[in-house]
Amino acid sequence: MKNIIVLTLLTFVPIFAIAETEYDFKNPEHKADNDCVGVLSLVRDALFGDSDFNIDTSTLKQRVSPDSSSSEFLSEITSLQDSFILKYSYSRQFNRHYGAHKILIKNRVSERGIGYLTDEVLKCVGRI
Repeated sequence: MKNIIVLTLLTFVPIFAIAETEYDFKNPEHKADNDCVGVLSLVRDALFGDSDFNIDTSTLKQRVSPDSSSSEFLSEITSLQDSFILKYSYSRQFNRHYGAHKILIKNRVSERGIGYLTDEVLKCVGRI
């Protein structure tokens, strides 16, 4: 009996977890969410040390979340990024667009400094 209940739950639960919203790059709200995914992806890369350019993540952490530890800050950034991603059903276009925006942000941070990235992250925090 337990096996039947478990199988039933495993069959129907994933159906309810599917996002209903299709990504539309012409919609300004969708575009802003996608841009935030790119920004937060760049921050996560830097926090993991996977980034090929050097940014001072401690300065970023101080402005965005001063009371959290590094691991808590990474968790907060990940959770924030997930909240933007999970609004939309899977789309290759969504993934390509945030990847392109990530490259643009990376170039702007190289030109303008960490303050620019911090401002972008704060905009994303304000969107939730």
